[in-house]
Amino acid sequence: MVYTQKDLILKTILDLKASVIHLTYSYKKVQLISQDKAQMSEENLESWEGFVSRFARVSDLFLSKYLRSKILEADPAFRGEIIDLLNKAEKIGLIESADNWYEIRALRNFSVHEYAGEKFTKTLNRMLQLTPLLIQTQNAPE
Repeated sequence: MVYTQKDLILKTILDLKASVIHLTYSYKKVQLISQDKAQMSEENLESWEGFVSRFARVSDLFLSKYLRSKILEADPAFRGEIIDLLNKAEKIGLIESADNWYEIRALRNFSVHEYAGEKFTKTLNRMLQLTPLLIQTQNAPE
């Protein structure tokens, strides 16, 4: 079966909605937990790891699948990197700020590869601040 860009967009929107439900749950849960890794219990650390994983999943779905599909629908010849994708998405009104989404991507990449150090708490804090943008993706237009 051949899928159209529209089919891919619709499937991605369904995946986004389901993933945002899980992210929202983790987001609410970790807001009540200390971000100081040295003071975390194993249970709290597991909650933070779930949040980070869900943050990464929603950002991947939105950036790599939804935005790319929407841009390819509008411009089938598009072949840009993530920064080009974000700038194009901002230009055509799919997102408000390419900078915020580029930061979300950077946080996602950092959180996947970095697990220790002083940047851990700062990264978690910034992820918490940007999570409402990810939660809004559940309302992405078809």
